[in-house]
Order: sequence, then C-alpha cells, then structure tokens
Amino acid sequence: VRVARFATALLMASNMRFVACVGGKGGLPPWWILNGVRPAGPPKNMGSYTVVTFSESQQEQFGVSESGEVKDQLKFEAALAAAKKAKTQAASEKKMNHDDIVNV
Repeated sequence: VRVARFATALLMASNMRFVACVGGKGGLPPWWILNGVRPAGPPKNMGSYTVVTFSESQQEQFGVSESGEVKDQLKFEAALAAAKKAKTQAASEKKMNHDDIVNV
C-alpha cells in the first residue's frame, strides 16, 4: 500500500510540474508580461474586477484577441520576433550613447 501511495504521489507531482511548465495552473505569466508588451486597449469591467485589453492595432499586429489569446500563430511569432529585435536595437543604441560619455 505504501509503495502504491508513493507511486501515485510521484505521478501527481510530475504531472503538476508539467502543467506548470506549459503555463497552466500555477504556471508562467501571460506572454505579454514575459515579452514586455503593454496592452494598450481600454480596461474591461468584468463586474467585480477589471482586465487589460489589447487595442485594435495590437490585435492586428500580434494576431491576438482583445484578451490576448493568440489567434494567428505565425503572425504572433513574427510580431514577437520583430518586437524583440527592436527592443535589442534600442538597448544597443542607448548603450552606445552612454559609451560616448567621458567621466573626468
């Protein structure tokens, strides 16, 4: 009986870890937080709480719904890659500007 309980507990623990890895209950934050994208739509009142929404232009750009659910995976991946590239270039340019400063 103890071995069966241990095996069941081990199986449940491994399943919980899998759920957490794919962003299920207790998993990762939403994609827009992980990628530094700020939803620009108007707040949506859900009765007892308010949620963020994506603007029409963001929905078109990222291929997502108002709530951020991915609708067009290819468009989504391309837009994220472009956003990351732009962010990297901006950070690189900012670093280059700081390198020009001479401290005396």
